[in-house]
Amino acid sequence: MKLPDWVSKYKTKGIEIRKRGNTYHAYRVTSRWNPQKKRPQKITEEYLGVVTPSGITKPRKRGMIRGDYEYGHIALLWKLAEESGLLPSLKECYPFHWREMLSFAFLRLIQPLPLKSIQHLHEKTYLSKLFRDLSMSPKSLSRLLLYLGENSQLHEELMRRLTRDGKYIIIDLTALFSYSQNIILLENGYNKEHLNMPQINMLLLFASDLKLPTYVRLLPGSVRDVSTIKNTIKMADLENVFFVSDRGFYSADNVKELQKAGISYLIPLKRNSTLIPKRLPAKFEGVFSFNERPIIFWKKRKRSMFLYIFEDKALKKDEETSFLKAVEENRKTAEMYYEEQHKFGKLFLLSNFDDEPETVYKLYKDRERIEYAFNVFKNLLEADKSYLRSTEKFEGYAFLNLLCLYLYYLILNKLKEKDLNGKYSVKDVILLLSKLKIYDFEGEELMSELPKQVKVLAEKLELNPDLLRIDRRSLGLYMFLLRTCP
Repeated sequence: MKLPDWVSKYKTKGIEIRKRGNTYHAYRVTSRWNPQKKRPQKITEEYLGVVTPSGITKPRKRGMIRGDYEYGHIALLWKLAEESGLLPSLKECYPFHWREMLSFAFLRLIQPLPLKSIQHLHEKTYLSKLFRDLSMSPKSLSRLLLYLGENSQLHEELMRRLTRDGKYIIIDLTALFSYSQNIILLENGYNKEHLNMPQINMLLLFASDLKLPTYVRLLPGSVRDVSTIKNTIKMADLENVFFVSDRGFYSADNVKELQKAGISYLIPLKRNSTLIPKRLPAKFEGVFSFNERPIIFWKKRKRSMFLYIFEDKALKKDEETSFLKAVEENRKTAEMYYEEQHKFGKLFLLSNFDDEPETVYKLYKDRERIEYAFNVFKNLLEADKSYLRSTEKFEGYAFLNLLCLYLYYLILNKLKEKDLNGKYSVKDVILLLSKLKIYDFEGEELMSELPKQVKVLAEKLELNPDLLRIDRRSLGLYMFLLRTCP
């Protein structure tokens, strides 16, 4: 067999070239005397590899997969945390603890487990490769929570950074319940569920224009007055804060306190409020669209306040139909219908905020976002279920779960930006991307094959699969410099 010149140059003493198909393969050979055949016999000692114009390419050694790590969801969370500024701020505020904090937030979002189980989840993900020396044991996490609670000025600084870019900040309260005996914030107080058990009030700030929860503060369970709002605004160093309440908040005293504190507010009035006019002008003042539905409005000045009145025609029809059905069933009377009919489909907002009615309406509707954030915090993240036994640890726990909630909204906002929220939930994204894994193969990292659905999702979210493996190299240098700097 005649070999091409570029192949024959590798055929030297002890090297044999064999052709298989269109490729050439090199083998180390020798000869030994065969006494039975009474002649030398060729012995193939070793396969050397494929002959190429640039040399002989050695074959990959066969080995075993030593482990696999869930990778895709970690890469996406890292990307969003970096792009949003959360990761740089976390590194700056907590140069020695940011890895534990970030890992805790990632893992709680992936699966809301109790502290005792987080280590097991950590070992399944690429975080355990990214941060090899990091312990996520219950004792380590307990120490972290205590440190965070005892150094609240640091997480207040971080939350201020997250909040300061928001133009409109909405503020609201919710109750967290516990039977712990050692958390001094626990007290009996008012809550929407009308539960008679010890509670902590959690105050949350939500940046309406950024669509992100940015600040959390824990308060004694009995405290729900204007002074808490005023103090929080001062602590967060904010200006454009709007207190958007529920219908039960209105009272002359509360409004007076808000006015005195200079806090902008939006308070929905109950349908029986004396501030609601008996009649409205036949001609409305304007109209705008909200969620593809026309909303008409009136705006009335009341001394230093404004009464914004909005009417949703579709809602008006539904309320009127429901009321008339109640009249038919003798649950309500015709007289009641004539007294209430001018209120059907209407929203009455009292405010000291003088702006375009459409802006005011959208700010009020954004209260639904903060209520949804409370729902995610309590139900999806299960962050209201805790067995912690100290106030400091509970405060650290609430702060880390705010970071988790922040990451949840980063994914949600990305889905909305790409018009994918109708097809995927945040949990769907995390589950699908968990299928993208890294294999530990003979000391080498191999990325798993991508199922088509995962590949399409990663492309739509603009996720570079090599992101963390690139950042891992720079992270190693960062940690080295951190340890060696005086």
